[in-house]
Amino acid sequence: MLWLTAAGIWFVREACAVSRHHRQVDLFVKAWSWFGLLFPVVYLLLQNRFAFVVLNLYGLLSVVLSFALCIWAWRLGEKYGGWLALGFLPVHLSYPFPALRAAGVLPDSWVTQYAVLIGSAIEIPLLLYILHRRAKEFNENHARLRAIESTDPLTGLTIEPVLHLRLRDAMRRSRRYGHQSGLLMVELLNHADIVSRHGREVAERALVVAASRLSHVARDVDTVCRVANARFAVLVEGPLQPDDLMLLAQHIVAKGLEQVPSLPAGLSLRFRLASLSLPGEAKDADDASLLDRLRAVLDQMADDPRKVVLHLPAGSPVPTPS
Repeated sequence: MLWLTAAGIWFVREACAVSRHHRQVDLFVKAWSWFGLLFPVVYLLLQNRFAFVVLNLYGLLSVVLSFALCIWAWRLGEKYGGWLALGFLPVHLSYPFPALRAAGVLPDSWVTQYAVLIGSAIEIPLLLYILHRRAKEFNENHARLRAIESTDPLTGLTIEPVLHLRLRDAMRRSRRYGHQSGLLMVELLNHADIVSRHGREVAERALVVAASRLSHVARDVDTVCRVANARFAVLVEGPLQPDDLMLLAQHIVAKGLEQVPSLPAGLSLRFRLASLSLPGEAKDADDASLLDRLRAVLDQMADDPRKVVLHLPAGSPVPTPS
């Protein structure tokens, strides 16, 4: 019984994150738990009245300590500390009865004999539900943190290092199976004009809408990534037919021209993009050089405002400015 009490104090220490709030309190709770784990050996060796009194005092004080730790942690911001205190309450209220009966303070009766069992029957479902809610919230928070580490904070798209990783995998599959994949670099052409006419807030909203449009056009297996302030990369997983990239490029341009209720009336998204195929024979290309090639192509397309779509074979050189 003393071992269970000591383990319960250690559980409260972990559940209430005592070490995060106060180092001295954490050391005291650790020492209290270790005392409860080791004292049964002393009790079995001595087996006298003093050891019996210490055993009962430890149990009673552990009830007070666990409840106090939960309330203390709750007041310091641990939301589930208060719920744990309520969950422990049935056993905390019932534990003194057998202890006081053993000390001769209360008479022997079914209440003093079965109080802890009744309290445990009430406590266990409560604690299981509270711990389930706590674990669920903990996992959701960790999932959000992992998502923040791998997504662009404004648009929610994949960050560029993840794109590089998936692009290398796509090129590896392309070489192995001999099929084609595709890579597009999309630029929001009128982003600077939106900033000057409508302000930074509307421009950022336009980027979010652009990211949403690209994600809507892409498939679940494809990757959409924001690679610059107003530029996006779309990795289209294969196998692809020769005309699939051109059709996708036209679809993206048309999608940007649709009106959006969240943007000012008459404001559309003008996309300009360059694309290339990733054939199996492009063994000398790497992910960085492919992205740099598309960036250079978009920079050179700025000289001809009428050209909004350009498709390059994977092995073609970057056109030089005239």
